[in-house]
Amino acid sequence: MSFKFLFYLLSNKHAAWFIGVLGLMLMMPSLFTGFYADDYNFYLLAMKQDQGLMQTDNLSLFDFFTFLTSDTERTTALINYGLLPWWIDRDMKLVLFRPFSELTHWFDFHVLSWPWLMHVHSLMWYALLLWAAYKLFINLTGKKQVALLGLLFFAVDATHAVTVTWIANRNAIIATFFILMAIYYHHLYRVDESKKALLLSLAFIFLGLLSGELALSVVPILFAYACCFEDRKKVSLLNSLKAIAPAALFISGWLVFYKLNGFGADSDGGYYNDLFKQPLHFGLKFLERFPLALSMQFQPIPFFLLTDLDNVNFIVGYVIASLLIIGAYLMKNRLYNFCLCALLLSCIPMLSAEAQERNLMVVGLLSALLLSSVIYRLAIQANKKFLNRNIAMVIGVGHLLLSSLFKPVYAYLPKVLDEPGKKAALSLPKDLDQYKATFILGNDLFDSAKVSAIRYLAFGEPVSPIVHIVSRTEDVSIRFTNKSMVLSKSGGLLSEGDELFRNNQLKPLKLMEPISVANNCYLTVLKLTLKNNPSTVRLKCPEPLSEYGIFKKNSEGYFEKIDTSLSKEVMKQAR
Repeated sequence: MSFKFLFYLLSNKHAAWFIGVLGLMLMMPSLFTGFYADDYNFYLLAMKQDQGLMQTDNLSLFDFFTFLTSDTERTTALINYGLLPWWIDRDMKLVLFRPFSELTHWFDFHVLSWPWLMHVHSLMWYALLLWAAYKLFINLTGKKQVALLGLLFFAVDATHAVTVTWIANRNAIIATFFILMAIYYHHLYRVDESKKALLLSLAFIFLGLLSGELALSVVPILFAYACCFEDRKKVSLLNSLKAIAPAALFISGWLVFYKLNGFGADSDGGYYNDLFKQPLHFGLKFLERFPLALSMQFQPIPFFLLTDLDNVNFIVGYVIASLLIIGAYLMKNRLYNFCLCALLLSCIPMLSAEAQERNLMVVGLLSALLLSSVIYRLAIQANKKFLNRNIAMVIGVGHLLLSSLFKPVYAYLPKVLDEPGKKAALSLPKDLDQYKATFILGNDLFDSAKVSAIRYLAFGEPVSPIVHIVSRTEDVSIRFTNKSMVLSKSGGLLSEGDELFRNNQLKPLKLMEPISVANNCYLTVLKLTLKNNPSTVRLKCPEPLSEYGIFKKNSEGYFEKIDTSLSKEVMKQAR
C-alpha cells in the first residue's frame, strides 16, 4: 500500500463513514464476550442480589461505582463475601460519582437484559465517539486528509478495544465523547466568538463530569489549546487563558462538590496516588508509569502481549518521548505542539493509578492526531526525500496493518480472560450454604470477587460467605488443627497483583492483630518478610474446620475440597 493510494482512498467523500464502519466491524467480536470482571457485580447490584453489601447512602444513583468507603463494617462484609481481600488497607477509598454512566447501566440490566445487547449499546457510544473525533479533527486541522488519517489511526487502534468491550468501562467512552464535543465547541467559541458555543462547551463538560473522572482531562487539553494552538500573532496568551477561565471555574466548583460529598480515590501510596497529598511519591510513580503509557499509544502491538517486557516498554517509552520533543522542534507546527502538550499534560491526572488503556482513551485520540500530522508531513516530502518516504511507510502503514490485525483479537480478549475464573467458580459445590463459610485458595484475586455473581447467574444461588485467602499456592505449606489453619511461604503469601490493595512498605500489616473474615473466623498475621509481605498467617474459626468449606484450585483450574483431617499438606502444583 503506497501513500498515494491511501490518500486517494481518504479523498473519497464517504471516507469518514467507511472508517467509522471499519472501526465498528473490528469490534464485532465484543458482541460474543458476555460479562467480564466488574460487569458481574454490577449485575448483582442492579438485580438487588448483593444482600445490601455494596449499597451506601451517598449521592450515587445505584452504587455501581462505590467500591471502597470509610465504612469499616461495609468493608468487612465485602471481605466476608469475597469481594475484597482480607489484607486490604482499610483507609483505601474508591467512591466515584458517575450518575450519567450509572443510568446507562440501569438501562442495560432493566431494559436490554441480554449481554450482547449491552455490547451493542456500548458500540453505539463508540460510534458517537468516532463521529465526535472526526468533527474535532477536521476543525482543528482544516485538512480533510490529516483529519481522516487521524481518525483511521484511532479507529483501528487495538489499545482501547478492551475498554469498549468491557461493559463496566463504558464510562470512559461516554466521558471521552463529551470531552471531544466540549473541545469542539470551545474551538468554535474561539474562532467565531460565539457565546452559544461557549455555553455548549460548558454543557458538554458538565455531562462529561457526570459520566466519569476521565472528563477532567479537558482541563489540560484546554490549557494546551490556549498555550499552543491559538495564533499568537492574533491573540495574546493572556486572552487565550482568559477564554478558558469559565471552564476552569466550573470544574473547580465541581471538584469542591465532589470532595465535600466524599467522592474520590485514595490509597496512601498504594494503587492510587494523590498528587496533592503525596507529591513526591506521585512524582516517582509518574516517572514509572509515563513511559508505559506512551509505549501503549505509539506501538501497534497490544500492551497485554508485552506485559512481561516492562523494562523494554520503559525504555521504548522514553525513546518515544525524546522523539516527540525533537519532533516539536522539527515540525514547527501549531497542531503538533497542541497535541503533544495536551497529550503530556493529560497523562498527569490519568496516571494517578497504574497505566491502563481504559484511563488513556483521550491520550489515545491525541496520539492518533499527532501521528497523522507527522505521517502527512513526511508523505508530502516523500517525493523530495527517499528516507522520509520510507519512514512514513514503516510507521504509518505498518501501524495501521498491525493494529487492524490485533484489534479484533483484543476485542475478544475479555472472554478469554474470563473463562478460567468462570470455570473455577462453577466447579464449587452447588449448595455452599451447607458450610458455615467457604474459603478459597489458589484463585486469582479478581476472579474470586465475581464467584458469587457467576453462581447467581448460573444457578440462581444467593450470595454466601466466600473468603479469598491466598491467590497462589505454589510452595505454600498448610497445617491444620481442629479449628485453625496455618499457611506459610518463605517469600511471602501475597503476589504482585495482590499488593494493589495495600502498600506494604508504607502501611504494613500488623503482627498478631486479628482480622475478621467470616462468621466469627479471624485471620492473624504471624510473620512478615523483610519487605513486609505476610509469610505466615493463621485462620482460626469458632467451630471445627470440618464444618467449613476449604477449597483450593488444582492444576486443571477446578476447585477441590481440602481434607482438613490431614495434619499437614504442602501444595506445590502450578496454578
